[in-house]
Amino acid sequence: MRVFSPETRVILSEEFRRQIHRRSWQLLTLLVPSVLVLALVVVPWVSNAVSNDASPNQLNRIGYVDDADVILALAIPDGPVEFAENQAGARALLNDEVDAVFVLPSNYLETGSVLWMRSDSGFFSDDSLGSVFTEFLTNELIAGLVEPDLLDRVVRPAQFTIFEVADDGTISEEPPDAQQAGEFFVPFIFAILLMMAIFTGSGSLLQSVADEKENRMIEMIITSATPLSIMAGKVFALGAAGLIQVTIWVGSAALLGPLIIDQIPNAGELSIGLDLLAIVLLMFIAGYFLFAVIMAGMGAATTSVREASQISAIVTVPAVVPVWFSSLLVSQPDGTIARVLSFVPFTAPTTILIRLSAGNVSALEVAGSLLVVVASGFALLWVSARIFRAGLLLYGQRMSLRNMWTALRQAD
Repeated sequence: MRVFSPETRVILSEEFRRQIHRRSWQLLTLLVPSVLVLALVVVPWVSNAVSNDASPNQLNRIGYVDDADVILALAIPDGPVEFAENQAGARALLNDEVDAVFVLPSNYLETGSVLWMRSDSGFFSDDSLGSVFTEFLTNELIAGLVEPDLLDRVVRPAQFTIFEVADDGTISEEPPDAQQAGEFFVPFIFAILLMMAIFTGSGSLLQSVADEKENRMIEMIITSATPLSIMAGKVFALGAAGLIQVTIWVGSAALLGPLIIDQIPNAGELSIGLDLLAIVLLMFIAGYFLFAVIMAGMGAATTSVREASQISAIVTVPAVVPVWFSSLLVSQPDGTIARVLSFVPFTAPTTILIRLSAGNVSALEVAGSLLVVVASGFALLWVSARIFRAGLLLYGQRMSLRNMWTALRQAD
C-alpha cells in the first residue's frame, strides 16, 4: 500500500491549511521571533545601564588607609585613592567618591588583617573589588624585591589552557566558555520547544482525527482514500507545519541573534557548530513526527473527542520523562539511564537533545537513536492506519486490545 498516493497529497494539503490557521500554531511559531525582538530592545538598555554603573578602571574606585606604611605609592595613573585616616575614607564612601576603602592596620605584616569598608552590604554586594585590591597590594609588597620582568608572573603566575581527555584517550583543547554556552543552550531550548510543539501541534491532530470520527465526516473521506493515505496525509501535514515552525525559529535566530550578541560585552565568541545544529534540527523533526503519529493513532482508537483529550495527557508523559531526569542526564550524559532513554522511541528525542547540551554524544549513538525514532514513527503509522480501519468498522464501540490485535492480523 502506497504512503505517498495522490489521495495522501490532497489530505496533506487540506490538513496543512487547517494546521497553519490554528491560533496555537501561530502563537508558538511567533514565540521565538517575538522573544528575540524583545531581547533586541531590552539587551542594549540593560547593557548600557550596567556599563554606566561600572567603572572601566576599578582601581580608581578604591581607597586605602596605609597605617602599616607598606604601600610605596608608585605612580599609577588612575590608581587607588589614599586617605590619611579612616574617617576621611568613610566620608568618601558616603559621597560616592569611591566604592570601597581598605585599611591596613599597623600590625598588617604580622597578621595579614585588612579592614574593608563599603557603603552597601548583603548578598548582591560587589566582592570583585577585593581581588582588585589584592592584586594591587601584591604588586606594592614585592615591587622592590622582584625583577620587573618577573613581577607580572609572580602576581599572575598561571594562565590555564584546559585540555579534555576523551574515553578513547584522545586529548583535545576544551572550547571557549562562550562556545560551550551556545552548545548547551541551543539543544536544551529545542528540547523545551519540542515539548511545547508536542502538547500543541500533536494534540490538535489527535483531536482532529477523533472529531472527524465522532461527527462521521471520516465516512465520506474513506470512500475516496485508504486509511493509510488519510493517516499519512494528516501526519505529514503536521510535520510540514512543524518544519515551517523550525525554519522561522532558526531564520529569526540567524537574523536577530548576531545583532543581540553585538550588544553584549565579550559575547562575540558565542557560537554553535553547523553539525550540532543539524543534529538538533533532525532530532526535533523526528520527535515531532513520532508523536504526531502517536497522537493520530490514539485519535483513531478513541470514539469521541472527550475520550481522546483524556488519553492525550497519558500519551505525552513519556516525552516529559527526560525533562524530569534532566539534572541526572546533564551530570551523567554517558550514564546507563541516559543511554537507555536514548534508544526508547518515546523518550529518545528529548533525551538526545538534553545529552547534547551536556556534552558530546557519539555520532553512532545519535544516528542509532535517530534511526529508532524514524523507524518507530513509520511502523506506528502503519499500525495506526490498521486501527483506524478497524475503528470505522466497529463504529460506536470502544476499541479494545483484542479488536486492535485482530485489525493488525488481518492487515493486507
